Amino acid sequence: MALAIIQGLCQSSFAAAYQGPLAIYSEVAKDFAPIDAMVMNVTGDLATIDRGRAQGITTGDIFIVYNKGIAIKDHENNGKIIGYLKQPAALLEVVHLEEQKADCHIISGKTLISPGLPATRYSDITAACVIGNSSKSTQNSCETLIQTLPNLIWLPSSSVPSEILDAKSMETLGIKILFSFEADDLKVYGPGFKLLHQYPLGKGRWETSEQKTAEKTNAVVQNVTSSNPQIHIDLANAVTVGRLPEGALQTDILDLNGDGKLEMIYLVPSGLYICPFRQQGPTASYRFYGPGRLVSFSAMPGEGWLTLNIIMDNAGMKSVLLSYKEGRLIEVQDGINLWMAFLNMGGNSKTPSMVGQSFDQDTLFGQRFYLLKPDQRGILYADTLKFPAQFSILGAYWADLSRDGEQKLIAADIFGRLSIYNSLGQSIWSTAEPVMQPIARQGILKACLVSNPNDPRLSCLLFAGRDSTDNGEAMEDRIMMLSWQDGRYVLQAISQPLGGRISGISNVNGQLLICIVRNNPKKPGNHESILYAVKVK
Repeated sequence: MALAIIQGLCQSSFAAAYQGPLAIYSEVAKDFAPIDAMVMNVTGDLATIDRGRAQGITTGDIFIVYNKGIAIKDHENNGKIIGYLKQPAALLEVVHLEEQKADCHIISGKTLISPGLPATRYSDITAACVIGNSSKSTQNSCETLIQTLPNLIWLPSSSVPSEILDAKSMETLGIKILFSFEADDLKVYGPGFKLLHQYPLGKGRWETSEQKTAEKTNAVVQNVTSSNPQIHIDLANAVTVGRLPEGALQTDILDLNGDGKLEMIYLVPSGLYICPFRQQGPTASYRFYGPGRLVSFSAMPGEGWLTLNIIMDNAGMKSVLLSYKEGRLIEVQDGINLWMAFLNMGGNSKTPSMVGQSFDQDTLFGQRFYLLKPDQRGILYADTLKFPAQFSILGAYWADLSRDGEQKLIAADIFGRLSIYNSLGQSIWSTAEPVMQPIARQGILKACLVSNPNDPRLSCLLFAGRDSTDNGEAMEDRIMMLSWQDGRYVLQAISQPLGGRISGISNVNGQLLICIVRNNPKKPGNHESILYAVKVK
């Protein structure tokens, strides 16, 4: 019965894609997504590649051609060559399109290009972003643009004058792709200051009802943040209850196997570890030896199930299904090509549902979602689900903060913005600016639901985030609080910057436990994780 309720809710709830202020970044991400090709033929100043209109290539696209670079040797196997680094050799511009191939003008590297060499669209190409005004919203848009296209080599904004808008300046600074916010448009220029794309901003076709709501909401956030919040967290009154001599990627404290005792779960680059919380006992571990890097874990309290997400840079991703039994971590299934997490969907089940999300080579998070069941034989596919566009299951939470009887989906998108969706999949609240780290920078929604001590009838969601006044380059998190006050959703900072990155927040017996990753003063260049027990006042 519970499964039927979940399926019915999710299939009908999120059919509508979110088309708010993120739409422009979605289109930019699509237009500048890397596409692999191969050089078929070279004649004079023209090179033909084996990709065309059918593969999404457009006239004006820029490709970089790679040559075989330095050999990679396996020093543990008699120096055997196991591969070669890619060495950028030439730059191409698409000038003529056919369905399955394209002719390109060789911009540079004519003597280094030959048939058979690999080429990639908009990858490893030097880019810059400039703004025509100094408004904070535009500056944040520039930062979001950079996060949207990690495949490009971005010049620091401090080294690029905002008045650079000509071919000579681009050539002098070595810029091949220039993104320029000009009045009501984002214009993108290629080599020779050739206009490649133009995206209307402001009151153009990107301004939707959701965007207006988001902009209005953001003004509320700024006003409330500057006032005196009802709850304040101060580490000066905190007690240190644990320390780890390395930086934790993610932490959590819960009763994992349902025995009435708490476990501390922490993810570090070397693997996943579980130990009794503040009690004697063995530490279970799942060691990670690569390739790739660990991103996140998700746990099902009381059932002992865990998922581990691993990203293979420039190659893909995989996840692992684990089972925690009798103090040991058991690998049930690995190599699953899905992001996986446990979500208490709609609040209709005491046991969180297991959800899988497809992987997308360009944006990391795809738009196919599956309801899964963990089993000792591996994952079982139960049904398909629908969620909003730009959605990541790694940044989702369900709560009824307004106490109207309807659980709302609170989600952080891939850029670090926060949105709330009703049961129909409609965005009813969102922030116009990022309020947490983008997912590419380990920005998983690390949150917990707690009662407001000033009014126990009310609940609030606390999460690791950023205040609207924080420097975009700062790597220090605050505790942010999302709550329902005076008939509206209110977001406010309830702590000062905490001196590092928050890897987890847990609510244990009415006590807030916060794990903060900081530079280790005793080991320059290294990090340490400190677990604080915080009094909320």
